Amino acid sequence: MIPKIEQPLFNVKQPSNGKQLKLRPMLVKEEKILLIAKSSEDENDINTAVKQVVNNCVLTEGFSINDITIFDLEYIFIKLRSQSVGNIVDVSYIDNDDDQTRDFKIDLNTLEVTFPENNNNKITEGDITIIMKYPPCKLYDDRDLAEKDNIVDGIEHIILNSIDKIYLKDEVYESKTISFEELKEFLDSMPISLYNKCRDYLDDLPFISHEIKYTNNMGNERTITLRNLNDFFTLR
Repeated sequence: MIPKIEQPLFNVKQPSNGKQLKLRPMLVKEEKILLIAKSSEDENDINTAVKQVVNNCVLTEGFSINDITIFDLEYIFIKLRSQSVGNIVDVSYIDNDDDQTRDFKIDLNTLEVTFPENNNNKITEGDITIIMKYPPCKLYDDRDLAEKDNIVDGIEHIILNSIDKIYLKDEVYESKTISFEELKEFLDSMPISLYNKCRDYLDDLPFISHEIKYTNNMGNERTITLRNLNDFFTLR
């Protein structure tokens, strides 16, 4: 019998809480998962594949893929890609001014999560206080979210999944003990100003980003900002 190939293990710090996660590198079977998903050209299939690959490779006991945040997932996947395939990735962009294609190299090991300074998860108005949480990873390939007909319903869906606790005077309600329908009814009945504060919270979440600066052939200084996995890899 051919012996199993032992894989080197490595640690990645989960950005949202600083917890150390133990991972193994991606194998051929994980690469197949990504390639099959990419061939479908369906965004949700690709997102599901990313989640499945990370879930396969994290070996920490008690790890639950849907309990981490979306930026945790993307960060872990980037570090996993760096350890499994290589830390340098090539990206190409066409400049809209001079129509020239430019190639750049990105060192994945330099990427970190930026935490905005003013992102307060405690939202209060009158007798109502809402404690928000980072959007959970389960939203990453949520078909219900993907199939929303408009951005308003999409934002509402994210808010509903990002509420942790609700304080009404002396009562405390945890979202995990409230039905989704009841939570939506509460959201529909809240003051517009309070709802807008919940939306503002989503506008200032932690993120991974990388800037590429160059001067094009017309002498114009250009900046390309990369903000998601599709920017760093050819996932779609």
